[in-house]
Amino acid sequence: MILSIIIAFLLSLIILTLVVSRYSWFIKHSNLYGHILLFFMGWKVLAYYLATPILDLLDDFKYWKLYKIDHFDYVLLYIIELVSTFIFIIAIITILPLLKFKRVRIKENLLIMLVLLITLYSNAASILENLTFGLIKNQLEFFKSLAQFLGQPLAIILLFHFKKMNWLLKILIALVLFTTILMVNTRGFIVYSILTLLSLYLFYNKWRFKRRHILYLSVISIIFITLIGSFPQLSLDVDKSETSSRGSFSITGYDNESKTSGRTFFEEIDFRFGMMARMSSKFVHLYFNDEAAGFNPILNSAVGIIPRSVWPNKPHPSTLDGNDLYSQGMYKIYSASVNKYSTNMVEFSSGGHMFWELGIIGVLFFPIVSALFVSLIISFFKAKTNYIGLAMLISSFKPWGFMEPKIWLSDIPLQIYQIWFPLLLLYIIARFIRILKKTILKI
Repeated sequence: MILSIIIAFLLSLIILTLVVSRYSWFIKHSNLYGHILLFFMGWKVLAYYLATPILDLLDDFKYWKLYKIDHFDYVLLYIIELVSTFIFIIAIITILPLLKFKRVRIKENLLIMLVLLITLYSNAASILENLTFGLIKNQLEFFKSLAQFLGQPLAIILLFHFKKMNWLLKILIALVLFTTILMVNTRGFIVYSILTLLSLYLFYNKWRFKRRHILYLSVISIIFITLIGSFPQLSLDVDKSETSSRGSFSITGYDNESKTSGRTFFEEIDFRFGMMARMSSKFVHLYFNDEAAGFNPILNSAVGIIPRSVWPNKPHPSTLDGNDLYSQGMYKIYSASVNKYSTNMVEFSSGGHMFWELGIIGVLFFPIVSALFVSLIISFFKAKTNYIGLAMLISSFKPWGFMEPKIWLSDIPLQIYQIWFPLLLLYIIARFIRILKKTILKI
């Protein structure tokens, strides 16, 4: 066990060094976009990979024994993550200079307003759905993912630039954040909202801290944590049995004890940050035990654009078995850890997911596709927008749960038709509104 831990720790240091060593290149070629990308890559390595071996030593391999973590699988996962990260970074360095988009800024204020309005509506609809036991539903399902993955991060980014916004945008930002806090109510939202603000602060201040700014960030952090803890959590429990249509609605505070299962502060850190690498080692176990996913997760995601009204039994995205939602990687590795079918999920390594699909071929090829996707976001939106593009980059990380810059391949089709297409439609609507306004003024 000790040797496995030492190897994993050293591999993590190599990955972190690789990420940090490329920082100046990314700043030169992609400015704030490159900073945000490497900031969250560095965070991921530091918090979820480098910390895990240390936590394993401190807890006397408690979770290794509980979930039967294999030494070989564990070390191989770290090697896979090192190789996939190296290829991902080299691919971006190669691809990004080749992508040239004409630098013409769009007038994005109206587009931002539309995105925030859609997000506010989606948040409010989710809250009302709980309050009315499902009687009121979100009628703009097409924009639901855009609101969650783009609109919410956009509001966080605009919070940093709050002074520059007009009064209407300020009201929208405040309402979106307020309803998001009411609806989301998770640690991930707290942590990654604060980290997003911190990353922006570090960039604009060239990694120098000023005392008054530290105070501002501390106050914002305390407000976020306090609001999450004090605002009621809206929940709806419905009996879905055939003989009952009863439901129960509850408004409760943030139940920290139920979420931690009585764990101490250290045990909670160990559990939250250490489980990803440990559980992701089960991808290796699945692959070598004839449970490789192949192209199934990618193909099942690709056909997701077809409406269920047209194809009622279409496959669930990112699944090994299209008919079984719980055959997604995040469920499969938990099931493999407890040796039984489970509907519990766990955050996972994107490199491990790539290995689960096509083994070494997936590890060597899929990071290049992921790098191409991220490079397109950076190059196109950097040339066209100020704020929307930054939110698009963060949306590709899957906030607020995963925040994985090296996105796994089966999620890319989902992002294209759940975020890109709705954003394009909003852009067309914004253009139409501006043209209509000009026409009316001329009359």
